[in-house]
Amino acid sequence: MPSAPRPMPAWATSSTPTCNRRASPGLEKKPVILFGTPTAPSAKSDRPKIVAAGEPRHRIPCTIADLQALDADAPHEVLAEALQAVNGVNLDDHHFEDVVRFGAALQSEHGRLAESQLVLVSDDALAAAREAWLELIGRLEKLDPARVFDARAGALGPVRRLFGGGLTKPSFEQEYSRIKALSQSVEASQPAIEDCVQALDGLSHRYATLSRSLKAHILACRFIVAHIDSSADEDRDRAAHYRSQRDALVARETSLSATAAGLESGRQTLAVLARGLDDFGLSGSGFTREELPAWHAAFSAALLARRMKSQNAGPFDAVGAAHRHLLSKLKRKEAP
Repeated sequence: MPSAPRPMPAWATSSTPTCNRRASPGLEKKPVILFGTPTAPSAKSDRPKIVAAGEPRHRIPCTIADLQALDADAPHEVLAEALQAVNGVNLDDHHFEDVVRFGAALQSEHGRLAESQLVLVSDDALAAAREAWLELIGRLEKLDPARVFDARAGALGPVRRLFGGGLTKPSFEQEYSRIKALSQSVEASQPAIEDCVQALDGLSHRYATLSRSLKAHILACRFIVAHIDSSADEDRDRAAHYRSQRDALVARETSLSATAAGLESGRQTLAVLARGLDDFGLSGSGFTREELPAWHAAFSAALLARRMKSQNAGPFDAVGAAHRHLLSKLKRKEAP
């Protein structure tokens, strides 16, 4: 026989919507903190952080004054970075990879710096431009009026004559063509020279930053080693664990010191390159279009005056001034 239908629950037959019915006073929940109510922040825990295997980490006690006691001449930037490096070491780590590779990233940066410097030194375009620049200076110095024209007394003042003979107008024009070609080559290389100067500035900044970081990490090594040496731990396993890290830090200090020495050598090489580029190139614009033709005109006038045996010293004085001005543009120095 069919079973009788089940009676409907009271809430299903009630005419009052469920959403409008209130819970009994005893079951009504109220929020502990109303939304938007300001509350005081809870105090940060001073308990040590927990590391792997549940071992609490004890930060190495260190201050700027402690580090300064080891190196009184260290600048504040080095001391601050050394303090940060000490705080980053966890002696309670069973693997202590942070100790074994302490400062390894700095040595990687040193390798990248050396590679960048080598690329800059061996740049073929820069080497060709410098060769053209040096040849240009050499050819102009051979045509120095003080050597080409010799002083002798005359009624109207000093007159220069050809020094040693052999320089004629045609041979001068041939030499001038080569000088002009070299000048054009050097002018065309000016953008490459400026790029090298900017690259050297960037390398110099990176060298300075790396040098400071190496000094900081070496100082941090010394402090942590001294801290371990002065600490006594009754737990033999922990003491042995600390001694192992001490030996690793001594090895890292030696390695970082060698890197610092190599870095200083690289900085000296960089300084030599920078000084060379300071004088390299042409000072100002219009050298080939303006400065060189003016020198050519003055030199041609002096050759003509010599051939005509002129007693007028003006052409010879003019070519001397033009020559000094030209070399000052090349060497980026003021003409005497």
